[in-house]
Amino acid sequence: MWITRMQEDHTFEVTTEFGKYFGEADQHPKLGALQASLIEEGAINLEKMKTDRYFYEELNGARQAAYEYGIYGAQWIEEKFGINLGDFQAVALQWMPITNDEPFETLDLFNKYREEKQKEYAAIFASEQGGNLADDMEF
Repeated sequence: MWITRMQEDHTFEVTTEFGKYFGEADQHPKLGALQASLIEEGAINLEKMKTDRYFYEELNGARQAAYEYGIYGAQWIEEKFGINLGDFQAVALQWMPITNDEPFETLDLFNKYREEKQKEYAAIFASEQGGNLADDMEF
């Protein structure tokens, strides 16, 4: 639900609050000591997500496509790439200030790339589910 709320918040107030509390999670008396257990592949993918903007955008597109096909996208990312939701969101917060300072052309480039990847993953999910609901309809 937080992801949807942040996407719909054009004032960035919700995103700012989320970032504030997420950034302080390690200081929480109970939650601060928790550490995610990453498999080796997950650790490699997490590092790649931190440094490779294209990979980060690909996983954003994949996660969104999963949600659109009734698949819990965060869980799917964790199962396929070994990156849990908390780590994914931490990387998203890392990219946010960079994204906010980019020129329109760069933003447009990455938005188009993410949308392209979202379509690719949507096709995969549709195939796995036997197609889309309206594939056999003619107008």
